[in-house]
Formats: sequence, C-alpha cells, structure tokens
Amino acid sequence: VSTQSTGGDDWGISECVHCGDGFTTLDGITCVPKACGPGEHLPDPDLTECEPCPIGQYTKESNAYFCQACPEGMTTASTGSSSEDDCIPDDGSAVVTCEAGQELSGTSCVDCPENSYGLDGKTCTSCPDGSTSPSGSTSADDCVEPTPEPCAEGEGRGTDGVCSTCPANTY
Repeated sequence: VSTQSTGGDDWGISECVHCGDGFTTLDGITCVPKACGPGEHLPDPDLTECEPCPIGQYTKESNAYFCQACPEGMTTASTGSSSEDDCIPDDGSAVVTCEAGQELSGTSCVDCPENSYGLDGKTCTSCPDGSTSPSGSTSADDCVEPTPEPCAEGEGRGTDGVCSTCPANTY
C-alpha cells in the first residue's frame, strides 16, 4: 500500500507499506482481507470480514468493494449471488421447474429421497408400504418389494412370508 503526499498539485508516493498476511489491496491505498470470494464484498474498508452480496446484487470478482445490481426488473433468489445468471425476473414469474425424480426445496431442485418417486418434478410420493426405491426414482415401478432375509437352516417361508420350522421329513 502506498501512502500519498502532495507536492503542489501533484500526488506522489512517499512510502510503501506491506498489508500483512491475509490482506491485499484493490486500489493501491487500502488493505482488505484476501478472503472475499465471488458473491462477497467488503462494503466498508474499515471492516475485516466479507459480507454476502445482498438480494438483487451479485459479484463474480474476488475481493470486491461492492456488488453489481441485477438488470432492471431482475433480482436474486438469495444473498451471496456470484453471477448475473443468478438474476431472475422480479415480478414473481420466475418458476423453477424440476425434472422427474425431483421436487422443489426452497429455490432449488433436490432428488426424491429413498423409498419415494417423483413423476412430475413437483412433489415426491412415498412408495407403497414395504417397498423401497433408490433416491431420484421417477416411477412407482421403481418401488420394489425388498428381498427377504433367507430363513434359517431347517426353516421355510410360508405364503404369509414368515419363516417357520419345516415339517418332519422336509427341509
């Protein structure tokens, strides 16, 4: 960082000062933390911690002093946006569309949990009792009856699905 002095109408550098570990300079005059990443800014040079960009603003730059506003009529869904691509219409018309096997959670799509499926990308439906499916399943056909544990030696499974001792002279 340079400290400046005047000599008539001219500004000149009188000395250079090292910012210190963990700090850098953006303007050649003020030390700021190196920790600010995209989506964060340092709104006041006297602060030592970065803040997320507020709703309606973003920055793709690291170590930014300010965030850029979304284009007119646009906003962001949350704080900390790091790209103009995060800007969405501010009229409430922005609708997130999820794929089959997913449902909306806040403003993003998440896979349907295990033992459920999603047909329309809006909600996940539980599998019928006793059946299972992997996460992200897209159809009720993905819900299958679990393979039962094998019966112990000397037992067989009846039509009711329960293991019982085999009758005499059988195995």
